Order: sequence, then C-alpha cells, then structure tokens
Amino acid sequence: MSSSNAKKKKDPGVFEVEGAFFYERDEKPGFLVRTMTRAKPLPTVDEIWASEALLDADLPRRRERYKCDKWLTAADLERWATYHGATRDANRARLAKAAERDRLALEARRMLAMRDALTETDDDDDDDDDDDDDGESSSESESSSSSESVSSETRAKRERIRERQAELRQRQEAHERRVRQWNAEDEVDKNDARVLFPYNAAHNGVVAIWQGDITTLEIDAIVNAAKESLLGGGGVDGAIHEAAGDWLFHECKQLGGAEVGQVKATRGHNLPARFVLNAVGPVGKVPDLLAKCYEGALDLCLKHGLKSVAFSSISTGIFGYPLHSATRVALETTRRWLDAHPDHKLELVCFCVFPDAALAAYDLLTPLYFPTEATPPKKSSSKKAKE
Repeated sequence: MSSSNAKKKKDPGVFEVEGAFFYERDEKPGFLVRTMTRAKPLPTVDEIWASEALLDADLPRRRERYKCDKWLTAADLERWATYHGATRDANRARLAKAAERDRLALEARRMLAMRDALTETDDDDDDDDDDDDDGESSSESESSSSSESVSSETRAKRERIRERQAELRQRQEAHERRVRQWNAEDEVDKNDARVLFPYNAAHNGVVAIWQGDITTLEIDAIVNAAKESLLGGGGVDGAIHEAAGDWLFHECKQLGGAEVGQVKATRGHNLPARFVLNAVGPVGKVPDLLAKCYEGALDLCLKHGLKSVAFSSISTGIFGYPLHSATRVALETTRRWLDAHPDHKLELVCFCVFPDAALAAYDLLTPLYFPTEATPPKKSSSKKAKE
C-alpha cells in the first residue's frame, strides 16, 4: 500500500467533524472567520464569547457575516407610544379574519392527520387481504393444518391493527378535548377587556410590536423559542439556527440543554443580533413556566447590560399554548418586570410576531397592560363608593 493511500491515525485530543466550520484568526486581532477544515479542537464557550466581544466593536466586520441582505435596528422599530394610534388602526381591518382563518386551518390539519392515520391502517388491512389471497392460491396443495396456522396469524395481526386504531382514536379524542378546553379559556382571555395597569409613558416608549422575521433584527438580543436540547428544531427555532450558522449549534451543544422555563444565553454569530437567549417554553398551557421564560430573558438582559431585546412568541407554535393566553402572560410578565426594575437600561422590548393572528392578539391585548392616556385603568366600585 502506498503512503498516499495510508490512513492517518486520529489524534485522540482532536475533534474531527466532517465538513464542520472552525475558527481561524485573520490579520486583525480578535476577529475570527470561518474556514473549512476537518481536524481542529472546538473552542470553548468562554473562548467564543471573548472573540465575539472583540468583534462587537467592529460593526462593519460583523455585518460581513450576516446572511440577510436587509436588517432593522432598534431605532427602526415603532414604539407602542405611537404605534397604538394610526398604525394599529390600519392593521385591525386586515387582521379581522385572521383568528377564524387560523382556527379553520388547525381543524383541517387535525382532520388530515386523523385521515392519514386511518388510511395507513386500512392499507395494512389491504396488504393482509393480499397476503391471504396469495396464501389461498398457493396452499391448495398444502395440508389443512398449515392453512389453519396462516389464518390464525392473520387474525392476530388484524386484531393488533384494530387495537392500534382504537388507541389512535382515543389519543386524538383526548387531544381534541384538551384543545377545546384551551380554546374556550383562550376565548375568555380574548374577550376580557379590563385595563389592568396604570398609564406609564416610560414603559410605552420602550415596548414595541413588530411583525416580521426576527432573524433580521440588528439589536442586542433576540429570544429563541427553543427545545430542551437547545440544538434547533422547527419553526422560529430552526430559522434562528439556520441564520446563525453552525457555531450556534456548537455553542449550544456545550451548554448541556436546559429545563422547561429556563433561559440560557449564547452569542448571535452570523445573526445581526449580538446575543440569542434560548428560552425553553412549556408544552400546553402552563402559565408559571411560560412566565419564567420571559422573566429569565429580561434578567439576562439586565445581567449582561443589554439595551434591546426582541421576544418570539414562546410556546404558541407546535407546543400548543393558546395564543391569547400566552400573549397575556408575555405582556403581564413584562409589565411587572419593568415596574419592579425602574433602574433598568432597556431601550427596547419588542414582541416580534409572524402570523397575522399573533399580531391581532397583541394589538387587542397590549392596551390592557400598557394603556395610553386615552384608556386609563377603571376604578373599582368600592373606591367609587368611598369617593
């Protein structure tokens, strides 16, 4: 065997990842670029953060890594103090039918999933019938004992299929009961129009609602609706990992996952945002755990001295948290946190939404937690009696 074809021995102290990106330093101190290589040690989280901190001061070099062609800064996002007027009124007509359209789409997806499950079991029945026909044609010359054995195996298989069908129906019915209960509770949340907090001009100048792609915001931090593994997934989680590049995955892999309600910070890498706050939301309606996600993200902003943050709609996608109920938790938790931290340095707390239904929910409920001067909180009857 020639020396060129001989396999090189792997160094046990070196990670070898096929096609992975690793950091290489270029002529400017502290700046790391991505190069294709196969055998280099992965930098630690501390090394990644130190390198990214040096890069934060060099905005033109940072922008060279962005995967998006256009991005928005914190100054480009309209605050609630002005948004609640003309902008909100212009959106309401367009969003009037969004909630009903999403409800019908959800029902259609559930029916399609049920139909596919039943079709799969019917196909199994057809395959069994074909097997029976083949067995009958080939067993004419066989003994009666062998035919009885085949028929008993077929009956057992059909019985297992019936049991699986019954299990699928029970699971689907249980899920539909939970969804109906959540939707009923969500409808109550939607129709409750009591103003719950007093007017605060400073808060209204910080809070913003924006519909668009969260991966195009050039701000200090965006909040990712992550899974417990923190290694990416579908929806906004997958979109953020794709835009951030491979290094977000490598950094998250070193964090060892997170528990539900926990938030862990990583750098933004190829994102316009400097940080990604990975929040693991609950599956289903669990207000306490969802509130911990928003509190934890805001606490991390305070810890790292961040001035702008954008929240995605945590747990409202595949995790199944009812939209209006989740919106209330997000708004109330943020309002209480701002009230409890009057010395915060935040200049922007943005609720970034993507579907029309989510925008409609925030347009409807934000005035209850961040009222304008035209909608002061209602006084209780006991206070009126005393007056």
